[in-house]
Amino acid sequence: MSAAMNTDILAGLVVRAFAEARIASKDLHRTVIPAWPSHQRSFPAYLARQLSGADIVDQELGRDLETFLGTLRTRISEATEVCWQADDHHVRGGSEYRRMDEETTGLARCMSNLQAFRNTLSEIHDGARAIRIAEELLEI
Repeated sequence: MSAAMNTDILAGLVVRAFAEARIASKDLHRTVIPAWPSHQRSFPAYLARQLSGADIVDQELGRDLETFLGTLRTRISEATEVCWQADDHHVRGGSEYRRMDEETTGLARCMSNLQAFRNTLSEIHDGARAIRIAEELLEI
């Protein structure tokens, strides 16, 4: 967060959040919803609708997003294969790397975009709270 939070900076964060929400919503429609079984699509579809709406700074959306990110993180982890690349010149004899299929790579990209939005949303809430507190202090 910026050291000098003001309403102009806060408005800039909201603009960024709208752009990130639009990207995340499209990712959910293109990547997550088609990849998941039909009985598991309702929550990602709900999030996509919320991200496309006007009230993207709602704290409940942030909580729902955090819940979904946990589910998505688990699904990506389960579909990611941890492999070993032997290397005689490496100090440990090689290194681990992770291999994902195309679908899992898309889910990971979507998760990254959702996390970017969630981080911006946190900055917005923190900034608004900081402005309110500063205004209260100045009234004393």
